[in-house]
Amino acid sequence: MFIVRGFVLLYSGIIRLDNVDFPTLFDQDNLLVSHIDEKEINEAVSQCASFKSVTLDGFNFHFIKNAWVTFKKNIIQVMNYF
Repeated sequence: MFIVRGFVLLYSGIIRLDNVDFPTLFDQDNLLVSHIDEKEINEAVSQCASFKSVTLDGFNFHFIKNAWVTFKKNIIQVMNYF
């Protein structure tokens, strides 16, 4: 037994969950490989507040929404690459 500031450590072993089968609600394997369509990306961009910025480079969603026609194709290709 080991006492630290009034607390007693009863067990210091590592608990492993290697052989535990956790139930799932649905098959999650297909969620990671599904195709993202153009409509889904358009909805995501249009729902973002225009004054918010994705990064610190200063380009906010107002810029992205106004220039969407110009680089929409490239963004869709990048999203579907991953």
